[in-house]
Amino acid sequence: MKKQKLVTHLTNNWNALLYIIGILALILLFSQLRFTGEHQSKENTENSSKLTNITPGIPVPNDTTPPPNHELKHIMIKTEVWAKLAHLTYRKELINGEQWTFPIFGPEIKAMEGETITLKGYLIPLEQGKIQQHFMISVLPLNQCYFCGKSKGVPEMVEVHMNVPIDFTDKVIAIKGILQLNERDEEHFALMLMGAEME
Repeated sequence: MKKQKLVTHLTNNWNALLYIIGILALILLFSQLRFTGEHQSKENTENSSKLTNITPGIPVPNDTTPPPNHELKHIMIKTEVWAKLAHLTYRKELINGEQWTFPIFGPEIKAMEGETITLKGYLIPLEQGKIQQHFMISVLPLNQCYFCGKSKGVPEMVEVHMNVPIDFTDKVIAIKGILQLNERDEEHFALMLMGAEME
């Protein structure tokens, strides 16, 4: 009889212990879900804020963030053509209540429009892959192209459309093509090299 009571007592206590463990597990789960929900809501709010701050128009370098305070690790490529392209500036215009950004092409740049020019620089891919046909060319290599168009004297990158695809390389390349100026097409950058070929 005593043995039966002992078994019953242990069984009842075990059930109570399991019940308490279950309650604690539910509390921890609820706390985790609440934290995750608040964190996700904060991220969504931040992302929404970023999207509302985007200025429509031609893609331009994000000049709201200053470049790192250290010297360039590579010597910037300098040519007469790049020096002229460095005069590219931008203006803001209010259209239907929205602020748009448009490039201003000075006389030196406009004089080259439609002409075949040669650019020496580094290939900056727009898409992944060993073969590149549509990319950007910069006076600085990929790991320092954040200076382009943001630091004084460093010209903006030029969008390149090759006639024939080329292999990606981190070496300096020389390409020639027809300079096209883009003022309104927001799908492309302000400076484009069309029908480009390797020199």
